[in-house]
Amino acid sequence: MRVFLAVLALGWALASKAESAAVLLYEITEPGVDAYPSRIIVTKTFLRMDQGTAEGGFLLFDRQERQIYNVTPADATVLVIAPRPVEVEPPFELALETVRASNDGAPPIAGRKPEHYRLMVNGVVCREVVAVPGMAEEATSAIGELREVMAGMHASLLLTTPADVLIPCNLAHDIYAPARHLQWGLPVQLWGKDGRGEVLLDFDLAWEADPELFRIPDEYERYALN
Repeated sequence: MRVFLAVLALGWALASKAESAAVLLYEITEPGVDAYPSRIIVTKTFLRMDQGTAEGGFLLFDRQERQIYNVTPADATVLVIAPRPVEVEPPFELALETVRASNDGAPPIAGRKPEHYRLMVNGVVCREVVAVPGMAEEATSAIGELREVMAGMHASLLLTTPADVLIPCNLAHDIYAPARHLQWGLPVQLWGKDGRGEVLLDFDLAWEADPELFRIPDEYERYALN
């Protein structure tokens, strides 16, 4: 059910000049579809996620308000996701364990050595992550903040989700430990038993971002999921 909200001016305090940002370009792979790009742009105020261009849909996360805006220019709408706590208990026990794997042959990235970890839930390796400690810390923090808000949304839908489709790996990753894979630094590779993977292709930690990238047209209609 969609509940439409009144169109309000967002009132972003945007400077007229370019804003310093970190930009990360990942390649995403999923079973059954072609690989596609995912660009993450992070400033102290915003995180924007898109497919590498200023055109098309994008996700905008206001780090101060902790609110997510999923923008769809094709129909001029914005899905607004407000922060909410995770209040529902897991439907079954989730035993989390982490195993550090050998990564001796990996070359340094930005002068730092990557580390490889296996993330387990209830004895099953759900995801593996190769992360670089101390790299792009602002961006890493912003990604974690975004995932915490997304966890609240996922949790709000949990009670209406059939029990037979609840998977321990997904519950941990999406709701109960959403930033778990970020604790060792910026992920440069992430893959899981579901076949989804992410690889960091390029990055710029001193990128000049156009302030328009963080603006939502006032005329777009905003709605929330109820």
